Amino acid sequence: MNPHCTKKTNSAHSRSIARKLRQCLIIVFVTAKLATPAWAQVIYPFHVPAGDLTSSLNELARQADVEILFVSSLTEHQSAPTVEGTLSVADGLTRLLAGTGLLFRQVDSGTFAVMQDSASRVAEIMAIPEILVVGRRTQDADIRRTENDIQPYQVISVDLAQAS
Repeated sequence: MNPHCTKKTNSAHSRSIARKLRQCLIIVFVTAKLATPAWAQVIYPFHVPAGDLTSSLNELARQADVEILFVSSLTEHQSAPTVEGTLSVADGLTRLLAGTGLLFRQVDSGTFAVMQDSASRVAEIMAIPEILVVGRRTQDADIRRTENDIQPYQVISVDLAQAS
């Protein structure tokens, strides 16, 4: 038996195995990249009537058999449109929350959390008038203090603050 032939055959066999392994890895990576979450793939026949947002969110959760977490103060004065059709939970929530300033995030496979959209929260915060605070290091400046010592302060009334 010629040892050179055996070496070439083993080398060809190794290359064949390596090629098949590369193909399998490519398939696995492409499949993982294209895979969507399970909750987004499942569709439900939704029949959620228009009404207040709190009731609509509870009805959507009941029909899809998922949990939707929200703070009632965010939804109590909001209305929701009718959601009809065969949709994913994400599409149903998107339709319910359109125009409310709220958004949702998936917490786990069967739980969603509704929260205030940060852009609307920023607009709300920006409505606060500007306040200028000026400080001086004059009170008890002769007493040495460390960062963790009790620091002196003065309490002033609203009238004094507005007058200054």
